[in-house]
Amino acid sequence: MASTPANSANLNSGAGTVIWDGVATLSTNTQQHIYYVAKSGIDTNTGLNINTATLTFGHAIALASAQTPSSSNLFSIVCLDDGVYTEDIVGVSYVDIYAPNANLVATTTGLTVADNANYTFKTMSVPTGSSGIVKSSAQSAASWVFIAEITCAGTGAGFSNLSTAGGVMLCEWKTLTVTNGTAIGSVVSTTGHTHVRGGDIYISGSAGTAVGLGKVTSGSIVGHIDHILLQGSGTGTAIHMVGGLIDVTVNTLNATTAYNLNGVTGSTILNLFCNDLTGTETVTNGAFGNVWTVPTFPANQAGMLNGQLVIGSTGANPAVATMTSSAGSITITNGAGTINLETAAATTTWTLVTANTAASVNSGYITNKAATACVITLPATAAVGQIIEVCGLGATGWSIAQNANQYINFGSQVTTTGIGGSLASTLTNDAVKLLCTTTNNGFTVLSSIGNLTVK
Repeated sequence: MASTPANSANLNSGAGTVIWDGVATLSTNTQQHIYYVAKSGIDTNTGLNINTATLTFGHAIALASAQTPSSSNLFSIVCLDDGVYTEDIVGVSYVDIYAPNANLVATTTGLTVADNANYTFKTMSVPTGSSGIVKSSAQSAASWVFIAEITCAGTGAGFSNLSTAGGVMLCEWKTLTVTNGTAIGSVVSTTGHTHVRGGDIYISGSAGTAVGLGKVTSGSIVGHIDHILLQGSGTGTAIHMVGGLIDVTVNTLNATTAYNLNGVTGSTILNLFCNDLTGTETVTNGAFGNVWTVPTFPANQAGMLNGQLVIGSTGANPAVATMTSSAGSITITNGAGTINLETAAATTTWTLVTANTAASVNSGYITNKAATACVITLPATAAVGQIIEVCGLGATGWSIAQNANQYINFGSQVTTTGIGGSLASTLTNDAVKLLCTTTNNGFTVLSSIGNLTVK
């Protein structure tokens, strides 16, 4: 047997090992057989060595299938040239296809993968209206696919696991471009469990129907993607869900619509970790969007400082910032791994008044007006828990007046609501402490001295 390059193959007509730069390995025992495909071949050949290669993958699959492949009777189809192969391929279980330099051009149904089989191509072109890589509904085991570059024209689709019998598809790629189709999954059909480990998904749609990841009804898509990005002036949706689960990590996501989650047909859950996310975010009808994006740090700051928190920001990445008190009523002390909040107990500021006065909250008034009672009018605005106090000094006493809709509770008695109501002293040193119990309008006597008059 002649030696071969590192990214080539051992060209046995029987059993052997095929290695391509460590990316894909088909380790075989003496029961695995290899059929060869080449642009120099013809479909009347046996395909048992490179010199008798078949011209199409379909013919090689038919030859392998006739040998009744099984877990103990494995087959591989090997193509080492960089030719363009225009055909739809229907895979067979236990028959791998290894064509690391070949360029596959789909016509209608694309590449239909089978259970317990691996597939490797360099590129794949999917025309408009055609399927890309598909796992059929009856499949119930795993299929692994690696295609370095996939380009889908028009409504052409990428990876679609249509299994409803528990079949799993493991998808790997470097670049995957969709125009107005769906890159992975489906927005119209139920799809099975799909693992993704890819480079970039490019959305270049002109009709706005392009979708990066699509999920309806049930099933799941899990894994890692480097980027989901708009290409040129295209529009589209990075993640579209109407049911099912998508659990992925994406380094950068930039699309017209970052995600559109609709829970109308059942459970819809998106678990997304993204370093940088741009696009409209929509969650409706009971869907769950568990989305985490890396927070934006202040300029010239690489890490979080004492007391900083990650704070959500609608329509943007969360921000790293410290807590503030807009009115200064709370004292915030930041430490290493700690935040201490202190609020001072409310105190009453007392003022001697000799004329009618409009009261302020948390204030006390000592009345000493000549000739007539000093009128203290309740503040028009007061928050629940705020205090007003009045204490008489002069012989004329005091009266607490009300604004529209205000009233004072004094034990079992209540003043007349509005401007006509009041609470007044009867003797020189009478006093009262009022607590706001209903925002702006309701006040209650906490304590009093004297026999006050309720009007």
